[in-house]
Amino acid sequence: MRRAAVLLPAIVSALWFPVIAAAAAAAAFDAAAAFGARQDVTGLTLSPDGNNVAFIVPVDRTGTSVRTLALATGAKPKVALYASGKPDRIQQCNWVSNDRLVCQIFWIGPHPDLLPFWRVVAVNADGSNLKYLGKPKGFYRLGIEFGGDEVGRVDVQFLSGEPPKAQYDGASVGYTADKAAFGTSRIRRWFGQDWTAY
Repeated sequence: MRRAAVLLPAIVSALWFPVIAAAAAAAAFDAAAAFGARQDVTGLTLSPDGNNVAFIVPVDRTGTSVRTLALATGAKPKVALYASGKPDRIQQCNWVSNDRLVCQIFWIGPHPDLLPFWRVVAVNADGSNLKYLGKPKGFYRLGIEFGGDEVGRVDVQFLSGEPPKAQYDGASVGYTADKAAFGTSRIRRWFGQDWTAY
């Protein structure tokens, strides 16, 4: 009887310990945090000689960083490029040689325009010699269709080293004709056809 009294608590404890541990682990799991978590690594690419990899990792809540790593024992990752995420984000990087990358950076412009912008830069695998690969200045025009034969127009000007500046001209039937003429001219030039854009 005394032996049963000693063994019974041990048996109950052994049976219930996994249940209690599983319940504690389930309580520690935060589904909302797991859903909102950022991916640990994206955009993994291998250098042409197969000796290095580059990958994008999250930094803090919004930032991104490109890290490079030599595929050798004891090698440590190096930061090649960083974007704060306010508003710039690194979308992708590709090797153009065994020690140089070309990366695409994306951001949404400020309110009220909220226009998307992309820039392409080149950087060495160790983070040195960063170069912008776009035009030092430029201008482009976007048409935004609202339906009902109304098209808005956005003119964007960008200068190297400055944030792009955009001006929105409200929806107008007049811009619809401009957009249709542009589309028709492109169809004629690209396909040799006299189709209308609308």
